[in-house]
Amino acid sequence: MKYAIVFDSKTGNTAHIAQVIHDTLKQDRCVSFGSHLPKESVDVLFLGSWCDKGGFSDQMKELIANVHEQKIAVFATCGFGMDSAYFRKIADHMKGQLPSDNEVIASFVCQGKMPQAIRTRYESMLDKEETHAMALQMIENFDQAKTHPDAIDEKQAEAFALHAMAQCG
Repeated sequence: MKYAIVFDSKTGNTAHIAQVIHDTLKQDRCVSFGSHLPKESVDVLFLGSWCDKGGFSDQMKELIANVHEQKIAVFATCGFGMDSAYFRKIADHMKGQLPSDNEVIASFVCQGKMPQAIRTRYESMLDKEETHAMALQMIENFDQAKTHPDAIDEKQAEAFALHAMAQCG
């Protein structure tokens, strides 16, 4: 069975998960790895993105508009997280962004670290009484995200990849 892994990674987190998926599966069956759709047909198309407003990045939205009648495995990384319900919501939103003639066979979302500039922005919110409590929560989340994707995320990504391939064979 042939597969392709197409992804957009802003900070390296999604690229890391894409590499884990690639390393988990038989590389000789991978026809495309990177930011371009494959030129040949595949049994499974893995589509990955950093989470932009709860869904695919703009770059991925442009690509997925050209994806039709495929079995798709969606994966993503996001700065906020550690809540499976939140991750499901992101995966569901991404599924809804795909053209309706595709079949989503698996999905995976995990937390990813964020650039230091984000924490600095959160820290600037501490000065205002109306944003102080929210800023504390955001800083705590930022600090928790610093180690992600971690070994547990990698194991879950491996299981996701194997599950997706099993759906087609």
